[in-house]
Amino acid sequence: MPPEPHSPDFSALEKEALKETSLEIIKSELQKSLRELHQKNMTNVAN
Repeated sequence: MPPEPHSPDFSALEKEALKETSLEIIKSELQKSLRELHQKNMTNVAN
């Protein structure tokens, strides 16, 4: 029988999935910012 939506196990699983998703989003945003910063720095060095 599957766990009830509000059972502790399901809740813990849901929180873990949310944490993973949040980390992936943060990682993606950081990488994007770093690339943009790197590009700006390379442009500044070239000038």
